[in-house]
Amino acid sequence: MAHFCLFRKIDELLTMTPLAAKDGRRPQEADLGLVEDGAVLIENGHIRWAGQEKELSAHLIKSLVG
Repeated sequence: MAHFCLFRKIDELLTMTPLAAKDGRRPQEADLGLVEDGAVLIENGHIRWAGQEKELSAHLIKSLVG
């Protein structure tokens, strides 16, 4: 059975995705992957999704249905 935890209404979420793509070299502010009005979905202790909360509904339905 899957266990989910949802964090919502995050004013500023840093994903660090652009920085990871650069292997952490020469970080700039733009490399922080700032997402405003964010949300994070955790499934069984692992980050399943992170992004803007307004995009969550479509992603959540798609991932849970398969």
